[in-house]
Amino acid sequence: MKIRRLLASIMAAMMILTVFPQDFYVFAAQTEDTALVEETVDTQTTEDELSDESADEAVTYDSDKEVSDESADIEAEETDKDTEDSSDTVSENSTDEKTVSGNDANEDVADLGNVGEEVLMSADVSDMLYQNGALSISEEMLGNSLSSENFQSVCSILYEGMKNRQAEIDISQYNVPYELVNGTLKPDCDVCNVYYSTVNDHPDLYYVKTQFNASLLANGFTKSIKPVYLTNTFDDEAFNKAVDRAMSVIDDSMTDMEKAIAIHDYLDVNTIYDLRDSAVNQYNTYGILVDQRGVCQGYALTYKMLLNKAGIECLYISSKNINHAWNLVKINGKF
Repeated sequence: MKIRRLLASIMAAMMILTVFPQDFYVFAAQTEDTALVEETVDTQTTEDELSDESADEAVTYDSDKEVSDESADIEAEETDKDTEDSSDTVSENSTDEKTVSGNDANEDVADLGNVGEEVLMSADVSDMLYQNGALSISEEMLGNSLSSENFQSVCSILYEGMKNRQAEIDISQYNVPYELVNGTLKPDCDVCNVYYSTVNDHPDLYYVKTQFNASLLANGFTKSIKPVYLTNTFDDEAFNKAVDRAMSVIDDSMTDMEKAIAIHDYLDVNTIYDLRDSAVNQYNTYGILVDQRGVCQGYALTYKMLLNKAGIECLYISSKNINHAWNLVKINGKF
């Protein structure tokens, strides 16, 4: 009986497995799918969390970028401000000083800015000074904007200033024009003309150099001239004594002709004609009277100076063609 019951149970179990095998496998599959789904959900949750964290990091990065952009904007503004400040500084410095040089100098009138401003400009008139070896000056080299009266007035003021070795001589009241070329005064402009005309007409200015400076105004006129003097080169006392010795050969009892001949003979006897290139002061009065040697320019300038001191009109004459200098003397109203 027991055996039959056991066999019956076994048979029933086998029937259940035979009838419902797919349900078993479906249940098992569903169980596995559920686990996978749960695992997938967990994975998705993790990925979402990571995505949220990445989003937070992105927000943080964007915030840092915004801060960086703001800093860059601030730095850019500061740089622009520094550039503007620097430009303002350069502009301010540029208005403090007016300089004319090179091609910036107009040949007619220097652009010096506002009227009243001034600039110091140099000039070299070595080719126009007789005491530097110049023989003659062509008419084209003479400025002629000044009236004869003003020209003579300026020359008189310059002579007195140079005679006293003034550092600066004011000529602003005479409106002496100037011209510039390549950053220097043109040798043939009026201000140069009054300078070398003064020196050439007064041979006792042997210590005046060929270079000088001029203070120029923006209105086209010259404020002042600043001569350059040779120092520690000449013995002024020796020169003055030499002049007195030469003048001692004449007196008031003589006629102009007699005075002219006496001074001529004194120079002829007491000096020698020295053509050596190494001779010092051979072109000026100091060389003739103190060194007692020189060439034709020195003789002619010295003779002119001494006769003028004697009250006799005497002119310096020269020629480049024959490379020589001499004098033209007015006696009894005639040259």
